[in-house]
Amino acid sequence: VDQAGYQAILSGNLGVHPTFLYESLWNLAGLFLVYHLGKKRRFDGQCFLFYVFWYGLGRAWIEGLRTDQLKVPGTTLAVSQLLSAALVGAAVGILHYKHSKLRKQKQENQ
Repeated sequence: VDQAGYQAILSGNLGVHPTFLYESLWNLAGLFLVYHLGKKRRFDGQCFLFYVFWYGLGRAWIEGLRTDQLKVPGTTLAVSQLLSAALVGAAVGILHYKHSKLRKQKQENQ
């Protein structure tokens, strides 16, 4: 943030989001979801993969609210949002693969 931006924040003219609060609340909600998922998990690693999905989703949203993002040179894309989107995609892909594998095993056992 440059000097003009810093002064705008201090004077209240530039609104900023309390991203630490948003992230804390998001992660608290994720803790409850992972805890309840853990009681019904179907395979090892399911809770971890859900956490990666949940954290990536929240991080992509929250980073969009920040005013001090690191951008990919020559674009308007934030590095952290791209990384978060990649984590979400990887977690969804692995979860889908594992669930498909379980479904196939269940059909073979019947």
